Amino acid sequence: MATSKKMNMTPASIERATKALLKVGYKCNNACSFCHSAPHAGIEATHEELSAKIQACVSAGVDLIVFSGGEPTIREDLPQLVAVVERASKSMGLITNGRMLAYKGFRRKLLSRSLTYIQVSLAGAVSSTHDAMVRVPGAFAQTIEGLKGVLLKQSESPLLITINSVLTKAMAAELDKMAQLLLYLAAPLRINQSSAHPRLRFKLSALEPEGNALKYLRPQENRISNQAAACRYFFLNWAPKLESIGIEVGFEGFPLCLMSPYEFRVMDLWSDSFLYMSEAFENTLHPIDDNHRKRYSVCHLCSMDDCPGLYRTYESRHGHSELKPIIEKRSNSIVFQKEASFDQIGDFCPQRQMEGSKKCNAHDGKIAPKPHPFDSLYAFQKKEWHLWQTKTHDFGNRALHHTKNQLEQIYLLDQESQNTHGEKLFHTVTKMQIADFCRTCPQKDTCGKIFVTLKNNVIARAESLIGSLISQLEGKWLDLGCGTAPYSNYSKPSLHLIGIDPDKKSLQTRAAAGTSENTQKCETGALRHKALSARAEDLPFSAGTFDGVLSVRSLPHFRNPVAAAREVFRVIRPRGKFHLLTDVLFGILAAPPKCENNRFQHYRNPTVDQAADLLRFAGFQIEEEKTRVPGPSTSNLAWISASKPAN
Repeated sequence: MATSKKMNMTPASIERATKALLKVGYKCNNACSFCHSAPHAGIEATHEELSAKIQACVSAGVDLIVFSGGEPTIREDLPQLVAVVERASKSMGLITNGRMLAYKGFRRKLLSRSLTYIQVSLAGAVSSTHDAMVRVPGAFAQTIEGLKGVLLKQSESPLLITINSVLTKAMAAELDKMAQLLLYLAAPLRINQSSAHPRLRFKLSALEPEGNALKYLRPQENRISNQAAACRYFFLNWAPKLESIGIEVGFEGFPLCLMSPYEFRVMDLWSDSFLYMSEAFENTLHPIDDNHRKRYSVCHLCSMDDCPGLYRTYESRHGHSELKPIIEKRSNSIVFQKEASFDQIGDFCPQRQMEGSKKCNAHDGKIAPKPHPFDSLYAFQKKEWHLWQTKTHDFGNRALHHTKNQLEQIYLLDQESQNTHGEKLFHTVTKMQIADFCRTCPQKDTCGKIFVTLKNNVIARAESLIGSLISQLEGKWLDLGCGTAPYSNYSKPSLHLIGIDPDKKSLQTRAAAGTSENTQKCETGALRHKALSARAEDLPFSAGTFDGVLSVRSLPHFRNPVAAAREVFRVIRPRGKFHLLTDVLFGILAAPPKCENNRFQHYRNPTVDQAADLLRFAGFQIEEEKTRVPGPSTSNLAWISASKPAN
């Protein structure tokens, strides 16, 4: 391997760099008893196929290309693949078992190249355990030798190194020894303890019951609740000491409910800013997804709605009774803070894009920092440009990506307003959307993008939509979580509407606008709408009482949405309707002094798909043609129409 200039990256920028994971093939010099890729043994991507994928990564604006397998270091054409990456001025990473790194010549040549990111697997803290789990005698000694050699290079060039251990029963029994091994390995590092971005990380991964795990491991010995308990033990007893010397500790693959109170320690592809991946047998790149995991009925109770759930193959064998939902109050929005103004961004001039320029300074290295695809964005408002970033711990990159890049639910708060939460919030914000020139950019997925003001008043349109719906209702209906009943004046005389809400203060406000304690006149004065104090989870009505139920912006406030959905199903007559209108998670561009006021609004922030799954679980049939999903040109109000089957 010829030497080349190292990419200009720091440990902090390596962690945030946009990444793609390329599986080069499934040949390996280990035979791990927990390997989930074993069924693909024998499949290898050609050099030409991998070169084409690297070019696709470059075209998409990926900063760091990570090779995995199988074992990428045993490919004879690895130097040539690295050269393809370097010619594009990109950095390279490896996910490896580390054995080839034990060879000084190989390691020295590799570390002199563009390698900045490396993950090494350890299956045990001692040689007997590790070698037995990877089923190769002497493998542990080689991996440790390779790790020591790589760690010593930290003082010469930036590297982000992760040691990953799958939490088999054998590994769980050696966590104390693993901590001691980490302390030993980190001793020569002299890591700057004040650094917010350690260069050495340790990750405990949940065992995925695929491939060799089904063949060599006993399922009952590796229940996920036991793995999670071992992981929490490690965090409680060892994380403080390890992090005091600069070793970051995290986990991957566990449902978040099993990791409380350590759910913020997620260390997976999403948190590492991976955007794309491609298996060796695939022809193209595809976005990172969580299709191998799923949320189940019990997950509807949980406040951790950013969690992708439990491995599907695990649930098919063991069920999901080990999941223990966490119910707690959380923020209803993602708060972005202003980081820089236009005159601080140097040569960056997004206005050129509006004038038809074919070149975007966000991608040619003229601005720093480049807006991160998940947590950053540029906003243009009143002829001014600003860089906004969120430092939230309430929501992970999955939620940020879904809210900002897919639904485009970003709002600019009126900087003179003091309303940062509650019903009045949406009367003091302006909807933003991604600029048209960003939508057609080939690098749009790897950039935070530019948001511009949406001219249409989407808030007024949403309110009009609610009013239009209510004006069409007839018969006996239940208003679930009616609050102060701001929409009752839209109703027609043929509608008999009964509202319930557990908040007596809201009901008192409503009653003050009516003629008695529990009634309120509609606009025509022809009908009196009742209001009762009750909980959605325990409705004081007989089965089949109502022709339909209406719920407007109440779902996130139900402590037990499963019980509420079942109660709604009970009190609706056969063929009755359930109109569920709910706000999905949104981002708000707000000044720092107002940020703290925007917490603890909801129990959860379900997506449209999660809300629809909840209704299906309760027995409803979703009327897909009437379901409204928020998008770039609409507010964050979702509308799901469902019906109770005839039988």
